[in-house]
Amino acid sequence: MDKKYKKIGEILVEKGIITRKQLSAALKIQKKEGGLIGQIHLKCGNINETALAEALNQQQHYICTLKSKPLLPLKPKILIIITSLFLCILALTYLDYLPFLNNIDHRIYSGLLNLEHTLRKPPAAIKDIVIVGIDNHTVTNMPYHWPYPRSDIATVIENLKKANPRAIGVDLAYFGKSSQEDDELLKKAFNSDKIVLAATISEYGYLTTPDDSLIESNATYGITTKLQDNDGIIRRNLVYLINKKKKQEGFLSWEMQMLKAVKRIDIASIAEENNTITFHNQTGEKWKIPVDPIGKSFLIHFRAHTQDFQNISFYHVLKGNYNIHLIKNKIVLIGVLPALFQDIHNTALGFLPGVILNANAFLALYTHDFLIRIPKIVKRILVICGVILASIFLLCLSTPLAVLAIFLEIFIFFISSYLLLTFGYTWNYTAFPCIVIICSFLVRTLTMNRKFLDLITKT
Repeated sequence: MDKKYKKIGEILVEKGIITRKQLSAALKIQKKEGGLIGQIHLKCGNINETALAEALNQQQHYICTLKSKPLLPLKPKILIIITSLFLCILALTYLDYLPFLNNIDHRIYSGLLNLEHTLRKPPAAIKDIVIVGIDNHTVTNMPYHWPYPRSDIATVIENLKKANPRAIGVDLAYFGKSSQEDDELLKKAFNSDKIVLAATISEYGYLTTPDDSLIESNATYGITTKLQDNDGIIRRNLVYLINKKKKQEGFLSWEMQMLKAVKRIDIASIAEENNTITFHNQTGEKWKIPVDPIGKSFLIHFRAHTQDFQNISFYHVLKGNYNIHLIKNKIVLIGVLPALFQDIHNTALGFLPGVILNANAFLALYTHDFLIRIPKIVKRILVICGVILASIFLLCLSTPLAVLAIFLEIFIFFISSYLLLTFGYTWNYTAFPCIVIICSFLVRTLTMNRKFLDLITKT
């Protein structure tokens, strides 16, 4: 109702207790002397106390009826929910094509990964990995600038081999001038089936492998190049790359070559079916990797920063000044750490050195810690249920309670998203909150529109 609540005088006239003439006379007295209109009527003898009490009670009931939210009939409620569901389905159809929402989704995903890193410890298997880093200590103490002589790299690898590690991954580029003697030393150090070297893919799509003169037949190499999303952030890692000209020829990623060296996987067992790559090793351990159908890549479940790994300075290994028991039966990854080497990458967990990025990807393979994308049909069902629930809140509760309930609903969604991530599942993080809020605004607008309510009530 839009008009103001009725006054005592009006109620008394409607009940026939006083006349309009008596009301006008009382109003003149009130204007001249002040006071309550009911008391004036009592003094004039127009009414008794019982009549005044009944009129006051009727006025109070009228005020309460105005302030309370009018109850909608069932039919308008159903039509409003159907309208909000129509908007929901329309939004689900086109929401994925909005680039800025994809960027928000990626940011939420990164935030959840960082939250997981803060709240959860890295997997216990991280203790099997040791990073031998060219760190600030190395840069400070080395008598010359980078690139270091290849003989120094050979010395480091030979010193590590003496400690009997399970495998050594070398994520270094070999450029600059070098003597034949240094090349021979490095070539000899690489002559082991425990050594995995790094290859890269250029921006033009060419595969760049280590210098053939440095590699003996026992040496292997894998692709370290990572795939970037449209926002320039790395979230995925290759499993292998197929040669477009020779379909039977392919190249494993650096992490897969490391897994092959450590777990002795059977390359002949690699198969792909329903966007899942499967393989096994000689002991019967099986892998199932959910991959992108085009890029043959998997989402990296980032679990660790540089400080989470066991780190040993490259300089200490070079001088033989380290505890060999830290290397025995470990998986050793050699790479550069400081930003001055320009090997820092923007990842879903933040900026990481290349060797730490590779370590995270390898750790996911090593521990079978893969992220599975929840099917879109589940997302759509969840969003529709969320919209229905939010509509019921707005139609049945007061506005403040309804808003609180909707925000609680969205908060529960994000808590559930985090828990799903810890179990290895991801989905779209923007569709649910965006569509629920938009549809809630629509429901609120319709319930406040008197013309709309009158129209659907009559029809």
